[in-house]
Amino acid sequence: MTAVKKTKFTKSSSNVFNDLGFDDVEARNLQFRSHLMTLLVKYIEHKDMTQKEAAEFFNVTQPRVSNLVHGKIEVFGVGVLLEMMEKAGFKIYDKVEKVADTFFKTNKPSRIARAA
Repeated sequence: MTAVKKTKFTKSSSNVFNDLGFDDVEARNLQFRSHLMTLLVKYIEHKDMTQKEAAEFFNVTQPRVSNLVHGKIEVFGVGVLLEMMEKAGFKIYDKVEKVADTFFKTNKPSRIARAA
């Protein structure tokens, strides 16, 4: 008779990249890029585009779209992904401006003590 091993589960930090050992800044960056990539792939699928059509639409090469579709996160920076989101009509920069405007209207300025 074989003994049954108990599986130990560890609660996630809600960011898989933190759980994999990346520092907080890099983990947030990877999570953000991953999210943008997922949205872009969903957009391509929603529009029923081929990789060639998506490449023409985003003004990138077909191999670049292939990298996106296959989740090659290491070859995409935030800036490129944000530009692709804009081309897809997501108006990221407008949303950031609106959030910033709201922030500055609702938060009082604070003085940061400066070293003499």
